[in-house]
Amino acid sequence: MSKVFTAGDTVQLKLTVTRDGEPVNLAGMSIRFAIADSTGTIASTEDSGSGITITITDAAAGEYVVRIEPALTATLLGTYRYQSEIEDGSGGIATVVSRYITFTRDLIPLVAS
Repeated sequence: MSKVFTAGDTVQLKLTVTRDGEPVNLAGMSIRFAIADSTGTIASTEDSGSGITITITDAAAGEYVVRIEPALTATLLGTYRYQSEIEDGSGGIATVVSRYITFTRDLIPLVAS
């Protein structure tokens, strides 16, 4: 089941990286995130001005937050797949999450017009 949000809202995904049930220390690691529909990538943290930011909130506990800005979510309607990966200092890459997210139409602008 995917998480459901309203198009145009700020989305914050709180994620935790674990290995064998233990948190992975994110100190010194790079984290990437992308969101895509079935035709390809809509936005990625690799894109300048993508509207996606990542903040490590507790490196030792493996916790970080992905924030997707309203300017980006306003363009989304339907179900999308998102993926996040980490890269360690040696160049090792691991996909740590791959899930679905759904955006429904924002009714407020429709009522206000």
